[in-house]
Amino acid sequence: MINKIVKGISQALYREFGDDYEIYTENVEQGLKEPCFFIQCINPKITRFRGNRYYRENQFAIQYFPKSKDYRTECFDVIDRMYTALEFVEVDNELVLGKGVDTNIYDGVLTFTINYDMFVIVENDVEKMEILIQKGLMANGN
Repeated sequence: MINKIVKGISQALYREFGDDYEIYTENVEQGLKEPCFFIQCINPKITRFRGNRYYRENQFAIQYFPKSKDYRTECFDVIDRMYTALEFVEVDNELVLGKGVDTNIYDGVLTFTINYDMFVIVENDVEKMEILIQKGLMANGN
């Protein structure tokens, strides 16, 4: 599920920013091409509910590496565009609402955190019991 959300975030960023911005989902040791985004899930949590229902909390950090020397102005412009682009992302042909947005600019890099939380149903391939027919007689009570 996390990889599907990452794909939805990537697609939303691409629709908003286009080909001029690189989007990375894996660590880049060298050759980071700026301006770019780096997407990572930082704190996934799963809580089991009744039956086969689970609540998944998926917190993502999307880092933006600006190109210009005036990085604060560039980051503030990008924040506004990211709010709009990431409000909803598509996961399995359904829209998932992003919530709990937080932003931080530190050392020339914007970090945009957002949660995509959802209930999921896990289908088990456990063989179901067949029909049981039981016949019984009542004793006389003596």
